[in-house]
Amino acid sequence: MIYHLVTVLSIVSIVICIAAIRYSIATPVRKKFLVISSGLLGLVVYFSAIPFFNLVTHFKTPEEVFKFISFEPVQYRVDGKESSMLIYYDKDAYTEVLVRKCGDEYKLTRQNEGYANVYFEEKGPYIGMNLFGAKGSNEFYFCSGVMFDTDNISVSDSKGSDFQIVSVGRDDIRVYFIYGYVGEITSDYYIMFGDEKLRLTQ
Repeated sequence: MIYHLVTVLSIVSIVICIAAIRYSIATPVRKKFLVISSGLLGLVVYFSAIPFFNLVTHFKTPEEVFKFISFEPVQYRVDGKESSMLIYYDKDAYTEVLVRKCGDEYKLTRQNEGYANVYFEEKGPYIGMNLFGAKGSNEFYFCSGVMFDTDNISVSDSKGSDFQIVSVGRDDIRVYFIYGYVGEITSDYYIMFGDEKLRLTQ
């Protein structure tokens, strides 16, 4: 949350500078130059905030990173080799975020940096299932809501990964939130929901 506050304050100060310049007594040409310069400075401040905070902050746990960017409590945590996945409850739904690991510390990453997504084929109620991980990494996690059409509530995969199953719906609807660390994958990887096997789309 501190990160967002500092970033917003920096951008607001740039906007105030632009407004002050606009209504100053400078010539039109000079005003235009100053407005463009201030706008560029605002972009520099915004995009350099995370590298700057990563230089001056030292987070020993993924939760410390998350507290820096959000007020929401962490519900679940799954550790990988190069990162950790934190799951929190936001607006009536579980949401996940990856925290990058560098040596013995954890670093901030921009949430809209994007993840690498690998999708499964769609069968029956199993729609939109995918693995995700940090771009440039072959380390993947599974995190999704799943509606089972049978009473056989089990999840497994070709790697023997450990999946956690949390009930999020009524018993008659059978909706579950499932998450787990998968790690590196190959093209023949598959996941099983009950007796239904889903392979990766090619």
